[in-house]
Amino acid sequence: MARLTLRPILRRTATLLSAVSLFISALVLVSCTKSGPTESTPPELIKPYPWVTSSPQVEGLDTALIATAVDSIRAKSYVYSLLVVKNGHLVVERYNGYYTQYNDFEIRSVSKGFTSALIGIAIREGFIRGVDQKMMEFFPEYDSPNLDPRKREITIEHLLTMKSGLDYIESDDHSGIFNEKTNWLREAINLPQKHNPGERFNYASVNSNILAGIIAKAGKMSAREVAKKHLFGPLMIIDRGWDQDPQGYYLGGTGMYFTPRDLARFGYLYLQGGTDGGRSVVPADWVQRSLQPRAGRNFTWGTLQDVNYGYQWWTGRSGQDSLFFAAGFGGQFIIVVPQKNMVIVTTANPNVDIPRASEQEDFILSVVTRYILPAVLP
Repeated sequence: MARLTLRPILRRTATLLSAVSLFISALVLVSCTKSGPTESTPPELIKPYPWVTSSPQVEGLDTALIATAVDSIRAKSYVYSLLVVKNGHLVVERYNGYYTQYNDFEIRSVSKGFTSALIGIAIREGFIRGVDQKMMEFFPEYDSPNLDPRKREITIEHLLTMKSGLDYIESDDHSGIFNEKTNWLREAINLPQKHNPGERFNYASVNSNILAGIIAKAGKMSAREVAKKHLFGPLMIIDRGWDQDPQGYYLGGTGMYFTPRDLARFGYLYLQGGTDGGRSVVPADWVQRSLQPRAGRNFTWGTLQDVNYGYQWWTGRSGQDSLFFAAGFGGQFIIVVPQKNMVIVTTANPNVDIPRASEQEDFILSVVTRYILPAVLP
């Protein structure tokens, strides 16, 4: 498998990480509605997950390296939070500025990891037969004699692996197609077909939005309702908001709002193979399948090597440590390192341009790989 840099293919930025990171945050944002608690909601009504805390020293971490990591984060005001879970205990919890554990953040393309989990749950619950089921089975109203026949061959797996073949460049301004006057799912499905399904990896967040639409169609309830019943509820976490398109469908590629503690809870679920206290929340085989590299080639991303893509999750390596992660524009990360029994969560300022977002992401990854991961004592 060839190795190449994310530049220019992924541009080492979240250009490929945020469903509509550029246009939703600008013109198209007026077309979405954030559904969830507001800032006026009393914090005691929306408490984040109550982690059992411990200290880095007790959990076998080099306290000097952890202190360096925390100091490095403290020096960058654009990093909003850093959390480290080791051995099932919250050992680092740092917030910059006025932020606390009660604040939620728009996690951009980290949302895709949740969407992937919901697809696995929908298959388990029988809403969806499997990843080979065709996209157009769920959207017969958008089929027509003029439809490119290749669209009828797009499967759920093609959408999960960013191999649908739809002609969509993540960094372009798509506000002429996706705005308050258009039907977003119809517009996504009607995008030109640039490649045959399964032929080429192209990070396009419309794939994830279509997946969320499929969950709603198949489950006969919104993606958010499915999540509350089968994922958020069992984990005792809550989305603080979730953006919807003009037709009321919840987005699958971006637009979710969570506290860092709740993000860590989700990452820890995947660290445990989808189980929580012996109970299956996300099917174990789905977690395993989600983390199989499927992009067809490896990339480098900052200090990470062998970066690849599975079912809406990234995989990679730092030195001898294999890891997987969900990532969002500007430095939103859930990083899971099974060999070290560790979950690392960061949130950061997403309202920046692409070069700045790339700089932020690279800095955060450097802190993780240079200080946090090496802090695990033998």
